Amino acid sequence: MYRSDSDVQIVGHRSTTGYKNEQVDKPLEEGRNTYEQAARKKIYDELQEILVKDIPMFSLFYSVEYAALRDNVHDFVWIPDQIPRFRDLWKKGH
Repeated sequence: MYRSDSDVQIVGHRSTTGYKNEQVDKPLEEGRNTYEQAARKKIYDELQEILVKDIPMFSLFYSVEYAALRDNVHDFVWIPDQIPRFRDLWKKGH
């Protein structure tokens, strides 16, 4: 999860947009520490309203991505965030 403060790194992630808003950081922290699903949804719904108004990032386009795999590589799922995930990937013998 991100905090809008780009100087703070949490769980290996960092805000790369330069966006900072304490009104976003507080509900993010609350949501992380709220385990009751309905309460957490309410927090994130309010957070989303702030983000929709602020629009901290706006993608103008998405590039086309391609992947080539051998026939013996299985369960690879392409997710368009460009972060490869290999947890479920497996290779069958020759």
